[in-house]
Amino acid sequence: MLISRAKYNTLLEDKEVALRESTRLRYKLNNVVSKWDKLVDKINSKGGQDFLDKATIHPVVRLNEFTKKDINTLIKMTHPDKNKQSDISVEMTRRLLELRKTK
Repeated sequence: MLISRAKYNTLLEDKEVALRESTRLRYKLNNVVSKWDKLVDKINSKGGQDFLDKATIHPVVRLNEFTKKDINTLIKMTHPDKNKQSDISVEMTRRLLELRKTK
């Protein structure tokens, strides 16, 4: 199949754009993974799951003291539909839905 020079040039430009975006996303992913690893190391150095179970997000509120109503409010705030389907909103909503099952 033959294609025109203009179409060929457009495809080359699209390829370059895709490669730049891929590089940008790879850098972003590596940055997030590095931050995640540091956070996991910090949590593990403080006692791992036991630390998380007792951790506070506010001097008075503990993570395991969220009511079902609190969790529903957080789900509404973090829902992907309200946050441009961002990866973090998808993940946080998933985690909150799991937490809500335990209440």
